[in-house]
Amino acid sequence: MKNKIVQYGLIFIILGAIVGICIVVYMFNKPKRDVANSKVAYTITASQLVAEFTKNEQAANAKYLSAAYGNVIQISGEVKEINLVGDTLLNFSLSGSSADAGAVNCSLEKSELAK
Repeated sequence: MKNKIVQYGLIFIILGAIVGICIVVYMFNKPKRDVANSKVAYTITASQLVAEFTKNEQAANAKYLSAAYGNVIQISGEVKEINLVGDTLLNFSLSGSSADAGAVNCSLEKSELAK
């Protein structure tokens, strides 16, 4: 009796490991979202976006973010700061003007910079 329990336990663990490995492989190989060809949900300035999040962060999250990916938002503003992270990622901050206290932080893959 104990032998069958051990056998079924091992089979269960092996099947769980196989399913886990399949999920990991799928997640690492799934294609990136094509934001460039997505529909723009909102067009807003950096100052307006900062003001909305400052006024009511929960309402702004509900408006601009969704459970899966979030909305595509077109933001205009003055580039405040640019940082290169490693060899592949470019982070930059946008603000409405140099006098604004807040900023919108954005990331861009270096390979997309020329586009």
